[in-house]
Amino acid sequence: MQLVQLKLQNFKNYESTSLEFQLPIVCITGLNGAGKTNLLDAIHYLSTGKSAVNAIDSQNIKTKQPYFTIEGQIEGKNGVDLVFCGLAKGQKKILKVNNAEYKRLVEHYGKFPVVFVSPPDIALVTEGNEDRRKFIDSTISLYNDFYLDCLMQYNQIIVQRNAHLKEFTESKLINEKLIEVYNKQLDYLGNELVKERKAFLAEFNPVFTKMANAINAEKELLELRYNSQLISTPFLQLLRKNIDRDRILGRTDVGPHKDQWIFEINGQALKKFGSQGQQKSHLLALKLAKAAFVHSKTKKQPILLLDDVFDRLDDERVENLMTIIYAQFGQVFITDTSKPRLEKILKLCKIAAQYIVVANGKAQIA
Repeated sequence: MQLVQLKLQNFKNYESTSLEFQLPIVCITGLNGAGKTNLLDAIHYLSTGKSAVNAIDSQNIKTKQPYFTIEGQIEGKNGVDLVFCGLAKGQKKILKVNNAEYKRLVEHYGKFPVVFVSPPDIALVTEGNEDRRKFIDSTISLYNDFYLDCLMQYNQIIVQRNAHLKEFTESKLINEKLIEVYNKQLDYLGNELVKERKAFLAEFNPVFTKMANAINAEKELLELRYNSQLISTPFLQLLRKNIDRDRILGRTDVGPHKDQWIFEINGQALKKFGSQGQQKSHLLALKLAKAAFVHSKTKKQPILLLDDVFDRLDDERVENLMTIIYAQFGQVFITDTSKPRLEKILKLCKIAAQYIVVANGKAQIA
């Protein structure tokens, strides 16, 4: 899968831009704030129907403009697909493939997979479990429609159950029969989610470990561990047992939405005992493993979007990273403030690349 053309109109700081991509490796250079990340985010929009950077769609419209549009031509095994994403102020977002508009945006998810890596992603390693749960959920959902459906239903019922629990904290009245209906629905969906997550981990961990060892030249032992309350106790029992606490809190405090994903390095927590360089390289290994894993499941090679990834990596890790990317992946977009630095890295790895220079909201092929 390869993006061969990208057109932007009033997207973020771009007024009007059209680019064509000839080589698998595309390097985007320019000063901080010039719009390098915005180009990557536009590609992410085409893939997912939403921004990787700003969740509020209307804020991605260029200042003082009434709309934005993103158009792309994506070449795959079955030819070229025309993907369109647009939003006008005060209207709903439009997402189309080959001029056919989706009734539900979720139907687009996974058709043109991308993997985005940016500096804020370090939170996957250093922060709490919520970011890691979202990462795992998004990864499984790219190839498993059943999981995505269960996850959406589960989250919807949690919202409904929490709304009723919040009513109890205010009125001290609760509908026990309604809570039990929610409990039984959550029991089925929650157990399905945990079953799929356990199956995912069994397959994903070897891929992740192999990728980390390749980047780090097998210097550390890395593992991703999974912990769920449902592994040791039936979910329905947990929900019933915890009802008094849920009433006090006004929310559901047990279930797969509380599952834990833990990174360990040499048997210790990576977030506590890993250096900044180790944390960054293992984040990259995690994202590359996601791309490789999704490819193995869907036979679609995700586009890699690497935003400022070389910071805090030593020369050996940088060389290992680029060698892996060039050998194992398809189209890759890389941003950096220094064109000479990228040229030096790619020359060392004997990799040809296309260069795009960004300045003042304009992108030109160098």
